[in-house]
Amino acid sequence: MDTQVTAETDVVLFDGECRLCSRAARAVARRDRAGRFRLVPLGSDAASAVLARAVRPDALPDSLLLVRADGAVLVESDAVVAIAARLDGVLRHAASLRHIPQPARDAVYRCVARLRGRCR
Repeated sequence: MDTQVTAETDVVLFDGECRLCSRAARAVARRDRAGRFRLVPLGSDAASAVLARAVRPDALPDSLLLVRADGAVLVESDAVVAIAARLDGVLRHAASLRHIPQPARDAVYRCVARLRGRCR
């Protein structure tokens, strides 16, 4: 995973101790041929630096978030949809989830996030 993060890059922060999150990060890396994202484990010094300059909501999930180059932070299903929309290959189709109302998407996201604890 890439820890060289600048203010001009979008950063995907993920739980590096969770197998599901790490596998998802590797899938993003494989499908990001244009190098649009930097992948950084949460809890690292690089993640702390990214979050220090971000415009972030009060509560952040401990699984996956996207910090855009402009400092905006996307969480839960909004992060998944935004990341998927910019990937190559089949994962790009996950962006079509944006047509599902956000409360429903986030409910599914939270369910998966709770279950991921069993994958450690």
